[in-house]
Amino acid sequence: MSIHDEIIARIDEGRLFPLDPTLPGTPVRRPVFVSPDLHQKLLGPWTDDDLDESRWIELRADIDTFISGGRVSVGPHGYLSHLKPYEEVWEIRSINPRPSVRVFCRFADTDTLIAHTVRARKPLAGEKSIEWGQAIRDCKATWRALFPAYNPHFGDSISAYISEHVDLVWPFGRTLVAAWEVRIFQATVEKSAL
Repeated sequence: MSIHDEIIARIDEGRLFPLDPTLPGTPVRRPVFVSPDLHQKLLGPWTDDDLDESRWIELRADIDTFISGGRVSVGPHGYLSHLKPYEEVWEIRSINPRPSVRVFCRFADTDTLIAHTVRARKPLAGEKSIEWGQAIRDCKATWRALFPAYNPHFGDSISAYISEHVDLVWPFGRTLVAAWEVRIFQATVEKSAL
């Protein structure tokens, strides 16, 4: 059984939900599967305990960009951040409007994201805080409960995670280089080594 078969099994069990783009007819270029809790937060109905309804709608729009294959930034201050040294835990950083929201997730395969742990940013405090560490542990534990026989997808370059339309972002939000520039640079280095 492949990880894709396992995802289908979790959908059949009601433990994961596929997210379709909000705009009907928009193709799914990067599948995103979410937990029941995150699914409810993204689609409503919203309760008084939740963040403002408009905040969840904005998070949904951010995730729609990913699903539809839109350009995303990756890096410490990008839309998607690989949380090192934590083993293959990523975060979607939805920062506008305030309050910021973080969705902790893992890749099942290239362009296939499993998102399940969501937190408002402010209570997480700093990235070394107990709360931040707990969110990461929750993400890892949820993955293990969903896919006990599978590790999250691992890659040695950003293109192993996201196949196209990605910008690498340096701290403070500056675009470092586009993914195609990285491939050209790598090809140039390989040729010069010959």
